[in-house]
Amino acid sequence: MATEMAGPTFGGDPDEVQRRLEQIAAQAEQKAQRYQSMQQQVAEISVSHRSADGAITVTVAASGNVTDLSLSGRIGQLRPDELATRILDCMRRAQSKLAGQVRDYAEGTGGAGGKLRPVLDAAR
Repeated sequence: MATEMAGPTFGGDPDEVQRRLEQIAAQAEQKAQRYQSMQQQVAEISVSHRSADGAITVTVAASGNVTDLSLSGRIGQLRPDELATRILDCMRRAQSKLAGQVRDYAEGTGGAGGKLRPVLDAAR
């Protein structure tokens, strides 16, 4: 069973076919450059979260990886297990904010409707 593919019809004047192919190639190149630019901009996003008492600040990159951890002298008052729990909480909150920032960026650049799905997936 044969299926028809939707798309440009080629036929007739060879010069017109050549012009149309060049136009398609140029459009594809423009889209590729736009998506590459968007992906680079998303990769530069980072988010920090500070604990309520200011003792702990965690910064995460667009990948979700921790890029900075700052601890104030107040952590000396915490038990090790409490400190670990609070660090992980700050990390998770920063990662949660990150998802919102990437989504806001995508919506602000006309990325709604799944056009930025590969970029958003790469940022997770």
